[in-house]
Amino acid sequence: KWQTCSPASPGGARAPTCVTCKQVCHLFSVLRTTVAVQEGHLLDAVPVVPRRDGKRKGRSRSRKGAKTSDKAAKRDATMHSVVEAAFLSALFFKIRDYAAMSETIFAKGGPFASEDSIRRAETAFGRLFVACPPAIHLRRYLLDLRLHEDRQFCRMLLGIAYQEAGKALEPSHFAGTSYGPAREQLQKMSVLPEWWVKVGPPRSGFLSIQYSAEGDGNVPLRKRMAQQYCGWE
Repeated sequence: KWQTCSPASPGGARAPTCVTCKQVCHLFSVLRTTVAVQEGHLLDAVPVVPRRDGKRKGRSRSRKGAKTSDKAAKRDATMHSVVEAAFLSALFFKIRDYAAMSETIFAKGGPFASEDSIRRAETAFGRLFVACPPAIHLRRYLLDLRLHEDRQFCRMLLGIAYQEAGKALEPSHFAGTSYGPAREQLQKMSVLPEWWVKVGPPRSGFLSIQYSAEGDGNVPLRKRMAQQYCGWE
């Protein structure tokens, strides 16, 4: 859960050191710059040896060498990804202004802006912790309704849409929504049942959904939903 960043906790013990979203972005920028510099130094360290025919060898790659180098590059990329994931894991629940993550860490230009990065973060930390209800209308979601957390997220999203539309689920707000027993068997839904809001979505199947809100929606309502479902204070 999100750590409390008060000056001191009961008993006089110091509370955990917290960070801001901007500090996290800066740390990852420094980390990636350092890695790039180190790789550049490694490349510069490869000797360039003159050959008898006057040509230079050392950095030219044969077909075999190219395959080996490509494998090494993939291995290094995987290692960097693992290191970054571990780094984010150490910082994630110490972020003080977690409501700003969608505008910084997971936004365009941020360290984890790609859809693949966001999905990995949702898997690692939980969809509800990564979610930003005030910006819930900016993404398309693929929900596995067999999972309790995905059902809770679905209830939150539909609850926001239901209240913002005057207690109704407007079909025009959910264009392109589809549902099916498996990811590969999604069927278009023209209307979302209101009982999904009042009782909860089904406990099986996959749902591809994006809420097209009018403007920024009802921000106070969304923040209340964030407190209820995402643990915001």
